Amino acid sequence: MLADNFILNLDNVRLNSKDSLPILSGIYYVVDRQRVIWYIGRSNNLFRRWNGEQAHHRYEQLLSIAIEESLEFTIYYSQEKRNRLHQLERSQIAKYQPRLNNTPIIKKGYVNRKYRQTSIYQDSDRLTVDTPLKIWSDIKTYKNMSIEKTVKQQSKL
Repeated sequence: MLADNFILNLDNVRLNSKDSLPILSGIYYVVDRQRVIWYIGRSNNLFRRWNGEQAHHRYEQLLSIAIEESLEFTIYYSQEKRNRLHQLERSQIAKYQPRLNNTPIIKKGYVNRKYRQTSIYQDSDRLTVDTPLKIWSDIKTYKNMSIEKTVKQQSKL
């Protein structure tokens, strides 16, 4: 489903600037440039959820999608009281039906194309030269991991 004005008017940061997220409890929405909602989640600390010792469990999957589909994601968020997070997250997922919620978690960049509809994307969604360097570093790391895994698999044959 597409993000509406409620979501699009929330505070937000680009996925490649996730270290700018605030230290507060809230609901977050991961949305692409075409306003497609990919994921809705909750956290007691938004900054730590995306930047802690372990990155968000969907981060690599989102990076993989960004690379394969030339997308750029934005994290929209709203501050909420901790005791409301679970109920609010469930209601927002039911209302907006994001693409990745309630789907298997894909590890190490393996993306199941079953959960995407590529026809909605246009050339305007391409990553550009002015995209901050952090995302390029993440992409390089992801590609290197994928190449290493492919080489290991082929050497077993």
